[in-house]
Amino acid sequence: MPATHKQPQQRPARPVLVHSFDEWRAAARALLAQRVAPHAVLWICHNDDGDLFARAGAPLAPCPAQAGAGALRVSRKLLEMLQTAACCRLPQRWAFLYRVLWRWQRGERQVLSAADGDGAQLHAMVRAVRREERALLARLRFRERRAQAGAPRFVAWCEPAHDVLPQVARHFAARMARVTWMIASPEASVLWDGATLHSTGALMRGPAELDDAGDAMWLHAYRSVFAPARLHADLM
Repeated sequence: MPATHKQPQQRPARPVLVHSFDEWRAAARALLAQRVAPHAVLWICHNDDGDLFARAGAPLAPCPAQAGAGALRVSRKLLEMLQTAACCRLPQRWAFLYRVLWRWQRGERQVLSAADGDGAQLHAMVRAVRREERALLARLRFRERRAQAGAPRFVAWCEPAHDVLPQVARHFAARMARVTWMIASPEASVLWDGATLHSTGALMRGPAELDDAGDAMWLHAYRSVFAPARLHADLM
C-alpha cells in the first residue's frame, strides 16, 4: 500500500482581546517575547463581533504577561507613531500595528519609511488621526448651562471619525482651568470636574439631549464622579 502522509495540522490563531493601546502594547510585548508571528495572532477589540468566538469555541481572554520577558526597545518615533495610529478606526488596526512592530524587532527599519508598504499605511493613519484631532478642536462648541443648575457648567457633543476624544479632552482640561465640563460622543464621554479627567461610556444618544429636558440621565452619571470638594469656590 502506498504510504500516506498526514498533513501537519495548522494551529488556530491565538485570540487576544484588547481595549486600549496600553493593553495592546502589553500583549505585543508578551507575544514578541514568545516569538509569535503576526499571522498566528487574532486581535479582537471590544467593538468586534463576539459571535466569532462562540462559533469557534475559542476563549476570549487577554494575553498574559510573560515572566522574565525581555524589555521591548523601540525608537521614540516608532512608539509615538504606533500610539497615534492606534486611534485610527480601521479594521484590523491592532493586527497591523503588531506586524509593524514585529518587522521592527526583526531589524526591518524600512517599516518606518513612507516608501515601504506598511510604512505608507502607518504614516497615512497618523495623518488621519492628527487631522481629525485638529478638526475636532476647531469645530467643537460648548453649550453653557445655567449657573444655578450646578456642574457641569459646559457641555458639548461631538462625533469624531477617529478615537481622538482623550487628546481633545486633555487640551480643554489644560485651558479651562477649574471650569467644569463634559464632552459626549456616541462611543464615550469625558468629564472634567475641575481637577481630574474622567472617562466613561456613552452618556448621550445624540445632541438633542444637551437640552435641559434631556439632561437627567447624563447629569446623574456626571455627578456620580463629580467631587465638589476638589474645587476652590473662589476659582469657579
